[in-house]
Amino acid sequence: MPIVEKTTFSSPKFRLIQTYTFRFNNFVDCNMAEAWIGDTFRISPGKYGEEPVWGDPRDLKFSSGCHADEAFSNPASAYTEPRMPKNAPNGTPGLHGAVCFETVYKDARNASGRTLYAVYHNENYPETLPYNAVTGEGYIYWD
Repeated sequence: MPIVEKTTFSSPKFRLIQTYTFRFNNFVDCNMAEAWIGDTFRISPGKYGEEPVWGDPRDLKFSSGCHADEAFSNPASAYTEPRMPKNAPNGTPGLHGAVCFETVYKDARNASGRTLYAVYHNENYPETLPYNAVTGEGYIYWD
């Protein structure tokens, strides 16, 4: 019979400390994807694409710094837009609606540590992805 070692785990511990107030200098959304790339902290707030309810956003950008405070405090002009495909016209394949990054993660197979993938959600409406009876894809207005 194999010997099984018992592993004990401790609960994480943290301490809240008071800090000064600082302003986040760009679009703020509930989706604030972050990752460490080497010794650089990167945050990606916002959304991109077609958004008939709130307007077409181009607010999906990222900021980098040595730590979270530095990345958050960068001026809006220091934020970078990731390369995203343009929205495709209705009835054609491609990106429709708005994209919001939920989180990002590094590709462990990439030795540079600089390849990131995003887990995202895609917001669509009947205006951005109308129902197609042939394919069964898309959205219908319900009264």
